[in-house]
Amino acid sequence: AGSTSVTYASGSVAKIFTIYGDIFNGFSGLSPGNVYYLSSTLGAITATPPSGGGKTIIQIGVAKSSTELVFQPLVVVKM
Repeated sequence: AGSTSVTYASGSVAKIFTIYGDIFNGFSGLSPGNVYYLSSTLGAITATPPSGGGKTIIQIGVAKSSTELVFQPLVVVKM
């Protein structure tokens, strides 16, 4: 399991644990089976990976349904 600390605007801190294969819900408009990546827009994900050389592509997971994402992180560096 991985973990990270998140600091909220209020100043409170929470530790979040994630495990490969965890399912996150609360999304809308996902296409089941599509892979989603970290977007260049803060706090967003996208089905389109960054293009061009020298980009770091961070896969977040795969959509299980239009509202659920299976956490399957992967980092790829394009040369």
